Amino acid sequence: MSATIDKKDTQNIGFIESMECLAVPLIPEGPEWTYEIKLDGFRLEAVKDASETTLFSRRGNILNQKFLTLLPH
Repeated sequence: MSATIDKKDTQNIGFIESMECLAVPLIPEGPEWTYEIKLDGFRLEAVKDASETTLFSRRGNILNQKFLTLLPH
């Protein structure tokens, strides 16, 4: 199955709020579960359109100036 994206649907792409983690006392077990340990660092969301790339924090703050080396030149 494939999907097509209408160009008009992509004109207002911006920050998308991320799903927050839920603290639990035990990690679920079984083959249907996977997990990754969260190490210290930044979680970024990159949004690119035809003319610019914007880096967002998980709270929606723009972090372009903090991570200039990640942006196209």
